[in-house]
Amino acid sequence: MKYIKHSFVYMKICTVIVKDLLTRLNYSQREIELGEIAAYMHGISNVANRINHAQSGR
Repeated sequence: MKYIKHSFVYMKICTVIVKDLLTRLNYSQREIELGEIAAYMHGISNVANRINHAQSGR
C-alpha cells in the first residue's frame, strides 16, 4: 500500500468540500450525506493506491 501521512486529512478535506458545494447548490440533506460518503470513499482509495485513485474511488 502507498499510505501517506496526509491521507486522513485528505479524506476530511474531500468531505468538507463536497458538503459545502452541495449545500450551496441547495441539495437535500440526504443527497449531501451521500456526497460526503462518496467523497470519503474517494479518499480511502487514495490510501489504498495513489495511482489513479480518482478512478478507483468511484
